[in-house]
Parts: sequence; structure tokens; C-alpha cells
Amino acid sequence: MQTIEKYKNVIYSILLQNRKITFFQKKVIGPFSKLDIFKMSIFRKPRLLYFSIFLGGLKITNNSVKLNLRISYMIPRFDFVFSYWIFVWYVLYEYKIVSYNPKIALFLALLHNLLRLLTMIYFNNSIIYILLFILIQLCIKVYPLWTLRNVSSSPHDIYAMIGLFVLYNLWLWLNNENIFHLHKAAYHSIKNNTISTPIIYLVDKYVITTK
Repeated sequence: MQTIEKYKNVIYSILLQNRKITFFQKKVIGPFSKLDIFKMSIFRKPRLLYFSIFLGGLKITNNSVKLNLRISYMIPRFDFVFSYWIFVWYVLYEYKIVSYNPKIALFLALLHNLLRLLTMIYFNNSIIYILLFILIQLCIKVYPLWTLRNVSSSPHDIYAMIGLFVLYNLWLWLNNENIFHLHKAAYHSIKNNTISTPIIYLVDKYVITTK
């Protein structure tokens, strides 16, 4: 029964990350052939779901299902992560393409990701995912902040940050997405020890799983 609940939580996390994934009219071998009705807020009405095997880590042994630690699912989109927008801003600033500096935006983004790191530790996430997450923050936030340590910020930089954030949310809206759903998806990914960031996904898929 605990395995079924774990499996359902993983499915829930994946569905939150990509609401367009469809598991209807698919059957799964073993004890998951007929799961109960499982209500999820992303649907307007609860539905009876027959889950297809979209999880690369799902193994069938003696008519039972064993869930591997690493799970394969839809790759998260880089353009849905605001941190990468800020990093692109930093690169543009370093190459003198834009005059507004992203120092405040980088600092706020780093604080947000420190909270996410603490959440990952609290839910006992994979040590590999935690180390990768820290390495990414060192590259796209800590190092840029260090290079900007002697640069002063002005109100115009704050206005630029707000403008970029508005543009980011407009882009999400155009792609039928919103920041609240993304944060909810990230929380459930951390809670269930699954991947919610593009770089960690790529490293896990092409480096870790190939070893």
C-alpha cells in the first residue's frame, strides 16, 4: 500500500509539472491496474485515471512494480525559470548590451533558492540533486554577485527588475502557465524527490543515468 501511495505522489508531481500529459485510457500491469479515484486540483472534476508507464524508473518484477530512484519525465523548460532570465540579464550587462545591473535581482533570487535548498534538505532529497542544485547556484548567482560586488544599484535597476518580472509573467500567460502553478509543482517535486529544474534534469539524464 505504501508503494501505491508513493507511485501516486510521483504521478501527481509529474502532472503538476506538465498539465498536458494525458494518462487516460491507459492501463498499468500489476497492482496498479485499477487505481482508485484520485482527486487533483489541476482538473476541474475528479476522474478515474489509468496510468500509462511514462516513468523510466518503473520496473516490473514478478507481477509487482518496483519504483527506481531516478525517474524520467518531461523536461522542465528553461524559459519557465525566472533565474535563467536574470542570468541572461547579467550576461547582457557584462557585455555592455544593457546598462541596468541585475545585482538586486540576483540577490533576491539567491535568497529564494536558499529557501528551496533548505526545503530539499528538509525532505531528504537525493544528495546528488542537492549538490547539483548548489553548484548551479554558485555558477548563475553567487559568481555573478561576486563580480558585481563593487557595482552600486539605483532605482532604475529596480524598475528594470520589475519590468523583467512582468514580462516573464506575460510569457507564462502566453504559454498557458502561471507562477503559482510553477511554485506548487516545484514544491511537490522536492517533496517527492523528483527533478524540477532543467539543468539537473539534463545532468541526470545524460551523465548520471548513463554511468
